[in-house]
Amino acid sequence: MSLFKKDLQKTKANRPRRRRRKSLSKAVRRLVLLVALIVFLAALVINFVLSSFEMRGIMALSGRGVANIVSSQVLQIDGVKEYCKKVMEIYRSMPEDIRSRGESEEYRAYFRELEDSAIYKKLVDILTTSEYGELVETVYMAMYDEETSAVVYLADSLPDFMGQHQCRVGEWEEVPDEEIRTFMYDWVDELDTGLTDDTENVSDTEAETDDLIYKPVTAIVTYEGKTEKYGSMITSGVAIIDSAGELCGYTMVDVPVLLAQVTAGLVVLIYLVALAVITLVVLFVGRVYVTRRIVRPIKKISQAAENYASDRLNGDSQTSNHFEVLNIRTKDELQDLTEVMAGMEKDLGRYEKDLMKAAADRERIQTELNLAANIQGSMLPSQFPPFPGRDDFEIYASMTPAREVGGDFYDFFLIDEDHLALVIADVSGKGVPAALFMMVSKIVLHDFATLGLSPSEVLRRTNEKICASNPFDMFVTVWLGILDLKTGVVTAGNAGHEYPVIRQGNGDFELMHDRHGLVIGAMDGIVYKEYTFTLTPGSVLFLYTDGVPEATNKEQELYGTDRLVEALNREKQVDPQKILQEVQEDVERFVEGEAQFDDLTMLCVHYKGQSQI
Repeated sequence: MSLFKKDLQKTKANRPRRRRRKSLSKAVRRLVLLVALIVFLAALVINFVLSSFEMRGIMALSGRGVANIVSSQVLQIDGVKEYCKKVMEIYRSMPEDIRSRGESEEYRAYFRELEDSAIYKKLVDILTTSEYGELVETVYMAMYDEETSAVVYLADSLPDFMGQHQCRVGEWEEVPDEEIRTFMYDWVDELDTGLTDDTENVSDTEAETDDLIYKPVTAIVTYEGKTEKYGSMITSGVAIIDSAGELCGYTMVDVPVLLAQVTAGLVVLIYLVALAVITLVVLFVGRVYVTRRIVRPIKKISQAAENYASDRLNGDSQTSNHFEVLNIRTKDELQDLTEVMAGMEKDLGRYEKDLMKAAADRERIQTELNLAANIQGSMLPSQFPPFPGRDDFEIYASMTPAREVGGDFYDFFLIDEDHLALVIADVSGKGVPAALFMMVSKIVLHDFATLGLSPSEVLRRTNEKICASNPFDMFVTVWLGILDLKTGVVTAGNAGHEYPVIRQGNGDFELMHDRHGLVIGAMDGIVYKEYTFTLTPGSVLFLYTDGVPEATNKEQELYGTDRLVEALNREKQVDPQKILQEVQEDVERFVEGEAQFDDLTMLCVHYKGQSQI
């Protein structure tokens, strides 16, 4: 199974259990419905308000039209002007105490004759006609008296089935100043803006009141207010002007505000039904559009992703067009996403092939490295004790490579029954090249040493051999010693290697600062020198490569030879294996888990001598 498939399976296994997701289309529908509902309600409120104002305007216009018609009919009655003047003369001339009791029998007696007159009955007949439409509540005639700030009724229609007048002739009502001033302002403003039927005939009838100039013209005025007696009303008035241009009174028409509101409600209801139908149509079209334009492409992309992962888990690596076949052509971000996913799928396919090839190569290389490590390990003495039956010395060695294979090596072998060859070396570089160079160097050193040559001669001939075939200019440091097992004399040569550490008898371990020669492989024709020292019975010789003193901790500090000697003297062991174990543990404590950059190789000999046999 490929690493790519393993990763997919691991991801699927670790993926949390998917919960049931809400449908995107439902969310979109809800959003569209919410927006439509908000717009619908807002439009409904606005339309109701506007319709209410509009119906008020319509009612006012209707009232004005009725007032104009009634005024023209009233002017056709002979004596109407005298009738209106008579009403106002009676009202103004009666005593104040009687006038204040406007509905008393004594007050009504002043207007009895006018109420029984033919002109009054004709006026009531005109005002009571049903031809004015259902919008009109009542039609009446009135006059405004400035001295008493009251509206005096000249004639009124019969509004109920009992034939009773709401306001009989001569009745009066006090009108607040703000209502009259509003009436007068509107009247004057309409005159000033030219909204008059005949301004030439009224030029001689101007009057001035409270610095406001008004004229009794046929201009239309409207007032809307609310009283306890009549409720909310829209009142439209038209001045009744005779042919001489004199004011006879006003024709007033009342339209209930409630009627305007009910009518506006009917208009809003019709609008509501139409708006609801339009909203449903828009909602349906929006849903279809969103579903086709957004939801379906997203579902296709999601399903393609699921199929892609499923095919990879099932081992189908041939299908690589899950997203390309979707053919999404929305010309927006969804199309861009599809194209990106299609490109990603192809890139992942190529990456998977490259990854599988790299994994196979890595596995092959690892196998070869493991084989090389086994071969390298088999070339080093690894069975201890190596010389069963020999009690005149003990020896132990170890090599821990920084990589699978290393460039360090050690060797020990008996040249004859009385001479033990000891070798420890460090090849430049790491990895496979160093391991190959190490094998060549070890074999050459071993071959020359077994001939019984001195250490200096062995090093010289090895250097010539290596230099003769060293195209990569590699080199190796070597410490070579030959121990006379009878006398304890060691004849040694050092080709650029680390100083050995010696403990004589029961003393302390100490560095031996021997003389170094040039590393092997650096230059041809080098002559190496040798030196001798004697190991007394019970002495220990410790050899190592630079991986030990150059071990580095987190603070980039080197382990160094001082810590090495200190670790050797801490227990003063004579068992070579335990000595190497203690040094290894001390180095590991020092580096605290930091990566090892160099091979770590050690060799230790405990010389017992003939006296120990």
